[in-house]
Amino acid sequence: MKSLKKIDEKLWCLELPLPNNPLRSINVYVVPDDERPLVIDVGLDAPGCLELLQEGLAQLGVAPSRTDFILTHMHIDHIGLVSKIVEPGSRVFMGSEDVDLLDWWPGWEGVAPLAEAQGFPAHELLDAVHADPVMNFNAPTTSGITRLDGTEVFEAGGYRWELIHTPGHTDGHMCLYDRQKGVFVAGDHILGDITPNIQGWNPKRDRLREYMESLEAVAKLEVELLLPGHRKPVADHRARAGELIGFHHERLEEVRALIRGRELTGYEVASQMNWDMTFTDWAQWPVTQRWFATGEALSHLRWLAFNGEAREIEREGLSYYTL
Repeated sequence: MKSLKKIDEKLWCLELPLPNNPLRSINVYVVPDDERPLVIDVGLDAPGCLELLQEGLAQLGVAPSRTDFILTHMHIDHIGLVSKIVEPGSRVFMGSEDVDLLDWWPGWEGVAPLAEAQGFPAHELLDAVHADPVMNFNAPTTSGITRLDGTEVFEAGGYRWELIHTPGHTDGHMCLYDRQKGVFVAGDHILGDITPNIQGWNPKRDRLREYMESLEAVAKLEVELLLPGHRKPVADHRARAGELIGFHHERLEEVRALIRGRELTGYEVASQMNWDMTFTDWAQWPVTQRWFATGEALSHLRWLAFNGEAREIEREGLSYYTL
């Protein structure tokens, strides 16, 4: 099975596709065990993915009915197949705050007013997400999910996995760390050649600061091998954490310059930032990419506002930011 890759005898990576997504694929990590195997994330509910997941687990002798499933965070590419892969006897775990987010999720119609207040054209958002299977999803029921707070330990396949709460990419994001072996399963907290998206839509959370603090905490750990949620392993986690922190400080300086002496919405700030995209005209961007970019701009604006460097001005139903 080409998508199944051996890390060692008791740790495997099952790569599942993400159709029409620049991330290309997601890494599902499998820890076989005679008693309770462990599976970390489950992938997107896209055509063929469930069959690949089932085939990979079967090849490793992992029966879902006696397996613990840990979901690093609540994004649909990591949890989409959970309701289809679990069986009686399965146990599912996820960070407490991400369970809360799934319970709260009002659907895109409920989110549209929040987007509109930041200058985002809500009608375009709704049209786009209804046509995009990745964005247009129904949150799975959380009744069978056990909440994690980051103090838990799971033992499987000779590994002793400590759960570590790393907020930023989502509020309840969790990583797994075997201190003795120096193996760190990072979810989307640290990625090797992609900058994890940090969203700032929640006005009550300084998610970027939380993310930077989480990066600093992880950089202090002794890690030999970092296994990310997407693409290749990261050899030097400290260097990569430093790169990500530096990137966001450069972004903060860029946003400071944009709102110095001006009042701009989050959508307007995003439209004027520099992005690594093939589209040169903001209007040509796919709507979902504009959504992620606006959320990223807002995370930097929130940092500046929480730090007392910027203020938010509400006028005629819109939020404007100025230095």
